[in-house]
Amino acid sequence: MAPCEEGEFCLFDMEAQCGATDRPGRCEVIPQICTREYRPVCGCDGRSYPNRCGAHAGGTSVAREGSCAEQPGGEEASAAECVRGGCSGELCLGADQEPMASICVERPEWACYRAAACERQADGACGFTQTPELSTCLAAH
Repeated sequence: MAPCEEGEFCLFDMEAQCGATDRPGRCEVIPQICTREYRPVCGCDGRSYPNRCGAHAGGTSVAREGSCAEQPGGEEASAAECVRGGCSGELCLGADQEPMASICVERPEWACYRAAACERQADGACGFTQTPELSTCLAAH
């Protein structure tokens, strides 16, 4: 298969193991807008992304579900503190994780996260703790 055109990336099915198997990928347009849904994935480039669309916007396919720092099987690599990331502090991740890719586009609702607590949640993953103030701010945007 020929390399993809500028503005496209090679999308591999998960079974293709990022092109390591003989299963071909297909060229897809790099998305310009993604949702804020947080369902972390590990990209074929070895970087963590907030969701599949984020990986595709970064020009890569998804290697597996979960952040790259998370071990297969759901165990965390370590229980380090949570830190803010992203261009506007809109991401919350473990300090032991490599920097998460983020598209640097300022969005008004991201200001809501500046006052939110980035900490370990009940499931052990890092995330923003939901507060009435955060909910009200997000609803206003």
